[in-house]
Amino acid sequence: MKKMISTLCALMMAGSMLTLPAAAEEVSTDQPDFQQMSTLADSEITPYYVAIHNIFMDIDKNGNTVSASAECDYLSGYTAKMTVNLQRSTNNSSWTKTLGFGTANGSNGTISLYDSARVQSGYFYRVQANITIYDGSKVVDSATAYSVSVYIS
Repeated sequence: MKKMISTLCALMMAGSMLTLPAAAEEVSTDQPDFQQMSTLADSEITPYYVAIHNIFMDIDKNGNTVSASAECDYLSGYTAKMTVNLQRSTNNSSWTKTLGFGTANGSNGTISLYDSARVQSGYFYRVQANITIYDGSKVVDSATAYSVSVYIS
């Protein structure tokens, strides 16, 4: 009887080893397509907003003067507040507020602000816009956007 049980166990183990590669192959077809995931990871991720359609940021330089604009398109029926700041950096990565360009309020679906300032040379400059969209007194959307940077030499 012991010999029969040990033979049966040996057959079962041999049988499971024969089906293991088939099971492993079957599992591998259910794995995610890593090439497709890489493509998705490389694409730009757009946040989900309830009311914000687009945010446009721009900065130009002319000598030691930077001109900047910020605009946000949002759903009509909401109100908006946008605060725009000029930021500077010595290394194009650590930013500090240099100047407040102002605050704008809107209720017609588009809010924009334009300003210019004379700045010091030897720094990178960019524009930051903080945008809040309201439904009455309730905040519906909140976003922060940045322009590209320019270097003033």
